[in-house]
Amino acid sequence: MAQKVKYSKAKLKVDLLDEIIGTRVYASSEVELTREVVERMLGNILIATPVQALIRSIKRKEWKIKTEDKALQERMKNIENFDEMVESILEAMFFGYTVNEVCFNDDYSIRELREIPREMLRFDYVNRNLKLTLYEEYDLEEPKFVTTYHRRNFKYYLGRSILFPLLVPFLEYEDLDNNIRKIQEKYGTTIPVFGYEKSLGDTPEGIASIKKQAEALSGLSAGKVLAIPLIPGSTLKDGFQYINLSDLDIDIHLKLRDKLEGKVIRHLLGSTLTMEMISGGSFALGEIHAKEKEKAEMEMTEFVKDELNKLLRIDNKFFGSDPKAEFIYSEKLNEVEQFKLNATIADLRTKTISVITNLQTIGYSLSKEAICEILEIKEEDLIDFEIPKEGGDDGGENNI
Repeated sequence: MAQKVKYSKAKLKVDLLDEIIGTRVYASSEVELTREVVERMLGNILIATPVQALIRSIKRKEWKIKTEDKALQERMKNIENFDEMVESILEAMFFGYTVNEVCFNDDYSIRELREIPREMLRFDYVNRNLKLTLYEEYDLEEPKFVTTYHRRNFKYYLGRSILFPLLVPFLEYEDLDNNIRKIQEKYGTTIPVFGYEKSLGDTPEGIASIKKQAEALSGLSAGKVLAIPLIPGSTLKDGFQYINLSDLDIDIHLKLRDKLEGKVIRHLLGSTLTMEMISGGSFALGEIHAKEKEKAEMEMTEFVKDELNKLLRIDNKFFGSDPKAEFIYSEKLNEVEQFKLNATIADLRTKTISVITNLQTIGYSLSKEAICEILEIKEEDLIDFEIPKEGGDDGGENNI
């Protein structure tokens, strides 16, 4: 008589993955990164966390105009929703494109930019450009609209998302996540498993016998019962076993999660990771090199800078402003650093006023315009007043 071979729980888990989960393997050539998929990716915490960290770091930049044109600086400073505008530009790096409507003041200075929902945009394949679709179609031309593309070329006519290299691992992870959820709905968190002779599945009578056995065991589980054909010469211990889905999570789910998370960190943050095995079979992210992260931030910041310069081009059309002007950026100071800087500026201004006052005592005076330029204040904020001379005579004018 042939020796019976134990049908192990490990083999059951393998069969369960093969028979039920069946995670699809994607090829990059057969998948498309649509707007809906990007939205799902940005809603996944593994991707959303580093993306939001990058966006916050870019929004912390302090933007100024490099120009001697004071009027231009003032007009750009008065744009109402500057931070939202920066975030809208950054979205183009993930969706491939963004369109903003330029809203003007009565004097044609820019008041704000309003992002156009992508659902209201259509790509014209004949003219190869985007159009706004309301009651009729509108061309998106400057200065009324500003269209931002990320890495647009003939192949990627709607721009190329930086999320594209993450598409395949994300879809594999999403499929497995969805399939495990379906298994939980169908079988519950614990799956009763019984074995049957493979030959029974070849005849109607045998299939009826399997169903009858499953019905007899169904009362042991809130969900359904799983029947698996036995390999020749094998048996299940007492003809019955349980499989916990938590076992599958450890073996498959967490590994795919870590695979996706590793790719996200490496791609979005440009970092080299140290992967370390820890208890339970999962992976932990190691040290992220700060310099590589700074490179990723720099690339995104330069992209925003180039797009912001389009606003200067629009301003030039209406006001003939400095054509060489450009946006520059620096890191915003924290509260302590800002307090120290304000104190230093206040001290310097006090000393400057003292010098101007001392010049008057030795017979020199400065024009109102010169004083405003030195103190970096508006001319209308400098008020003239009379200081009576000693002895009661009305005296000279003081511009301070």
